[in-house]
Amino acid sequence: MKEIACHRRLYGDSKQSSMDWLPYLTYIARKPRSLRNSGIYDMMPEGMQQFMDGCDNRERGRVLKVLSELTERTGFDSALHTVNEALMHGGTDPDSLRSLYNRLYADVPQLPPLDNVSPIPSAKIIPFNGSDLKKMDAALKKGGVLNG
Repeated sequence: MKEIACHRRLYGDSKQSSMDWLPYLTYIARKPRSLRNSGIYDMMPEGMQQFMDGCDNRERGRVLKVLSELTERTGFDSALHTVNEALMHGGTDPDSLRSLYNRLYADVPQLPPLDNVSPIPSAKIIPFNGSDLKKMDAALKKGGVLNG
């Protein structure tokens, strides 16, 4: 007597389908062996199917959990795109997936590269005798310049 999913009603004469993958992804992440028997597996690109087949159940569950988090944020298609990109770069652990997703879908402006030609300012050298702290205090009060 617990509602698992609620789909919106479709109107019209043409054949339509409505699928909210989020509840199913969340469930499948807890039971990763059920992935192959779900409709989600067939919707995945071939490379992702092969990757999922090569994972052990624990790793598959962790990746599916991240996939459900990303689906919740921006939809199933963007989550699949993120996983496909990660497969091309060889970063398939959950942290890499989250990081790649943030890089792909965050509104972070591209910053220009830093200019390396400007010299590093030289440090002021404060002469210091370990036994005389008064000279150090005087130098620090004057911005690092010791007067006498």
